Amino acid sequence: MQEVCSLRGLKAGTTIRGAAAGLTAGIGLGLLMKFIQYASGERVYTLLLNIDFVPGVGARLPEAVEFLLHIAVAVPIGILYIQIVQRLGNSVPWAVAAGLLPAVITWLPLTQWSARTPSPDDAGAFIWWIAGHLVFGMLLVPFRRTYT
Repeated sequence: MQEVCSLRGLKAGTTIRGAAAGLTAGIGLGLLMKFIQYASGERVYTLLLNIDFVPGVGARLPEAVEFLLHIAVAVPIGILYIQIVQRLGNSVPWAVAAGLLPAVITWLPLTQWSARTPSPDDAGAFIWWIAGHLVFGMLLVPFRRTYT
């Protein structure tokens, strides 16, 4: 009998594999966006880490703290991805969805709420944003193995 994680009845293997997937994909996305911003000038890394619109946060946090907050979002996405794949199979379409849905949903509000981020109509930044998040989704795929 498999152990069950105390958090909402998730199997420990699912939680660990999902957390590892989210952590790996989140780090990969962060590094990719940092490189894209460095190479192209498009402020997609700034957008990825930006939380200056959150009430009570005030001035910019250190980059490392902002990056950890980004990882805190990526890890639950990884766990959810693994759960869905184990229940429904077909990992690549779910990986694409795990990458694209957050990217598309967050683009407009995140670009409108801060002067530090790209303009909402910056097509170049939007293409990099979508491409980077597709890479995030594809980085989840190697963790898809199911436990029986």
